[in-house]
Amino acid sequence: MIYNKKIEELFFDTQHAGVLNCAEPLTVCSRISLEKNKCSELYIACDEQGLITQVCFKALGNPYLIVGFEWLCRKIEHTQLDAHPCIDYSMIALELSVPKIHYAAAVLVETNYRQAIKLLKLRSGEKS
Repeated sequence: MIYNKKIEELFFDTQHAGVLNCAEPLTVCSRISLEKNKCSELYIACDEQGLITQVCFKALGNPYLIVGFEWLCRKIEHTQLDAHPCIDYSMIALELSVPKIHYAAAVLVETNYRQAIKLLKLRSGEKS
């Protein structure tokens, strides 16, 4: 398969792969189980002022999934929690020129993102 330049750059320069300690205050993980003991996880931490300070992910499989998470992490890190959710799968697919056959990867990224933001807002006491 041939990938566009943006996909290749994000895939080969993944800076946000990893996990955060969810025992820390204002840190959450959204986990979605996939087939055959696989899962995707998105971790988000914010400070007491509502600034998203760190974002990372854990995912295997489809390169569009990995790149979608990396793009999302770069987009939301160092933004205000109250500005979210503001990203959906169509924005991810458009920004990354994801072929329609791989839209499911963008939907999975959006689902993890929305769940994590909801959890973080609950933990911080903000109404979503």
